[in-house]
Amino acid sequence: KIDGNKIDGRANMDSTIRYLNNFDVALGHEGDGKKFKSSFDLQTPFKDYKSCSGELNHEGSLNNFQTTGKLNLPFRKLHNVLVSANHKYDTNTLNTVGSVTYDDKAISGAVNYRKTGRKVIADASLQTPYRGYENFKLSMEHAGTRDNFQTSGAVTTPIPGYERFSGTLTHRGDLNQFNTM
Repeated sequence: KIDGNKIDGRANMDSTIRYLNNFDVALGHEGDGKKFKSSFDLQTPFKDYKSCSGELNHEGSLNNFQTTGKLNLPFRKLHNVLVSANHKYDTNTLNTVGSVTYDDKAISGAVNYRKTGRKVIADASLQTPYRGYENFKLSMEHAGTRDNFQTSGAVTTPIPGYERFSGTLTHRGDLNQFNTM
């Protein structure tokens, strides 16, 4: 059924095959490209996998949005999954944050970028629940002109022997006479 920006659908399958009878699925969608909610619900005849459902919510434009998703699955070790993403961008800044949570575990990450005048700062991070891989960070900074700049970067990891490494590049001068370290 379609009514403006709202769509609802339902399908049912019955079969004479014992293990394939009585499937039911419902689908829904409401909204437009800038704000919508979509959902599904599936019912099965399988005793250990009776149902699963999900929902997706989105609001915003390509440059500025919030999106969340939720899955309810019939699996013992993967029952609830939540996904979220927030994104903001303009010509001088970018901030994007995302996460996936499943049962009692979460993975999240972020990317940030900022430009002011002749200076650019960027960083990215990732956090996981896995021992030995908990936190990763990457950062970079660049300032100056084509003939006079400094760029530095650093990486931080939880991996033994690779906890932190960094570097800096400095350049002064034009193509005919320069000094780079």
